[in-house]
Amino acid sequence: MKSAVLYYSRTEKTAVAAKALADKISGDLFEIKDLKSRKGIIGWIRAIMDARGLKNTQIEPPTIDISNYDTIFIGTPIWGGKPTPVANTVINNFEIRGKDVVIFLTLGGDKYKNSLNLIKAKVEENGGNVIKTFAITNTGKKSDDEIKAEVNNLNMQI
Repeated sequence: MKSAVLYYSRTEKTAVAAKALADKISGDLFEIKDLKSRKGIIGWIRAIMDARGLKNTQIEPPTIDISNYDTIFIGTPIWGGKPTPVANTVINNFEIRGKDVVIFLTLGGDKYKNSLNLIKAKVEENGGNVIKTFAITNTGKKSDDEIKAEVNNLNMQI
């Protein structure tokens, strides 16, 4: 079974989790970049407003051929209680119909159920089959090694 790990990371916490996950499952790793600046306080405010508005954004690469992958892992931070515009764009623009999808979230707090339900519903609307979900919470208080250890301790039997 061939797997792709697609992720977006503003602060690199999701990147740490995604890289550890790709290593764990021997999957191909793809970073998705947001072409809209999210740096600084103004960028952060715009980021939260866009997330709360469930907006899409321009991304790089604009698409990835995932046709040869059986399982797609989608990783995103949670901003203001909502998925990032990058996650929305990936789910809407990438061909996930008929794919098994694993959703993984990173967040500074510990409340993610509503965000997870939003993402799961969006994946299913686009024909994906969500087979597993997990969240790495309180990432602002964790070192990179702690995040890697948490990923490595996950049961990834799918």
